[in-house]
Amino acid sequence: MSACVVSARPAGSSVTLKTAASKQNATIAMDGMTLMDKDGQIKPQTTEAIPIAPSVRHNSLGVVDRLSILRHLISKTKQKYNDRYSKILNSAHLDVEALLDNNLSLSVKDLCERGHFTLSSLIALGGSPESSQEAGVYLHILWKQSIPSCFWLYVGQAGVFCVRIGTHNNPWRRQRQRSLHYTIWHSESDMESVFVKLAVHDAFSSEEGQLLLNLQEMWMSLVFQTLRGFHLNEFLPPGSNKLWAGNHLNVSIPLWQSFTAIPNAETKGGSLAFKEYLCHKDPAVRHWAEDARDAFNDLRNSPDPLLRRYYLDLNQGARKTARAAWEKKKYEELREYLSGKVAIVTESHDGELSEVSAGSFRFTISRKLGLNVDGGDKVLLKMHLAETSPHPRAYAHKARLDEPASRLAVSIEGVRGDFFEWLTTSGNLNVQKMNSLVDVLEGLTLEESESLPRRWHVRRMIPG
Repeated sequence: MSACVVSARPAGSSVTLKTAASKQNATIAMDGMTLMDKDGQIKPQTTEAIPIAPSVRHNSLGVVDRLSILRHLISKTKQKYNDRYSKILNSAHLDVEALLDNNLSLSVKDLCERGHFTLSSLIALGGSPESSQEAGVYLHILWKQSIPSCFWLYVGQAGVFCVRIGTHNNPWRRQRQRSLHYTIWHSESDMESVFVKLAVHDAFSSEEGQLLLNLQEMWMSLVFQTLRGFHLNEFLPPGSNKLWAGNHLNVSIPLWQSFTAIPNAETKGGSLAFKEYLCHKDPAVRHWAEDARDAFNDLRNSPDPLLRRYYLDLNQGARKTARAAWEKKKYEELREYLSGKVAIVTESHDGELSEVSAGSFRFTISRKLGLNVDGGDKVLLKMHLAETSPHPRAYAHKARLDEPASRLAVSIEGVRGDFFEWLTTSGNLNVQKMNSLVDVLEGLTLEESESLPRRWHVRRMIPG
């Protein structure tokens, strides 16, 4: 697969759509971490080919009743977000429906009435937003030149069109931000890109102006069905066809734009790290977090394999991050025992077996030692790790001389200094456990440890 070269064309320029019957079995490659080549283009560092499913070849939506969608959106917004939007939706001096429809491009109105939603008709909406100083809502169209029936749409808003689109076209910014939008943009070497204008707003500086722009963007996201499927089910009128549900690139609903204390979900790239927001004292922030989480998780159900792969890749990344944090915490906690740390004696088998634990590692206190310790007693547990040669008091005395376990000794001491003993054990399983423990103490990752012979690990769920 060749490196990804993104082609961005002005909306007013001519575009040639090429078909390639010989590429019916073409594949789409998902990029991992991205790098810049010497010409400033973004290219994938690693790729994994996945087949294009027929579901990403879009049929036309047909005639779209844009005003019915807008009225239903206004009604739902009053129900769900009245505290924030009441100042415009309940205003006696503002006809929101008429205002938003008047802002709409005539070419968008004509497209809805004709119902011919194809790649060519979308590109023909034009408007050259990349050179416009106006505010409003735009549509970003991405498609594979080799298979023009495979295209993806993203609806966005801009305080100044040319500034916002210039930001999108900045490859350095796209490199730093792994949003769904940018990931799809960089997924193939023959990906084409055009921005078109959907609606124009007066320049604004008030909160009311921002809320109107949010509604305009939300409306267009519903008309072009760029939101997640469960959002379309919620905000489209009952009985609406949802032919494009789950296929396009908007993750969070625009109604949340510019809410105080709420981060931009798109800049997080669908991150699962919403725990602090899910527990936030502000109910609006909690609602946003729940909505953003559910929107991201809905990508798992997308008919588009690229969108599903994006979800799975980010989930895998979150799990790796959680595992790394868990391993670091485990390393730091176990290293404390090299200096000695208080542990609680536990008993099992009706008091026949006494143990002390350090994390998931347990050490047997032999009755042969004759120690007068009972369950619940506190002792000082200490690990002794030799750097090179075997320790003469190795805990796992069946460890081979070339195994890490041979360098680890374990002692317990009375918290009042009334006794000191070296612990020992037999059995090959205990050797494996101590090999794994030494790996942790010496900073090996779980993956590295698991690749070595005679290791033992407890598999735990890592929260992600």
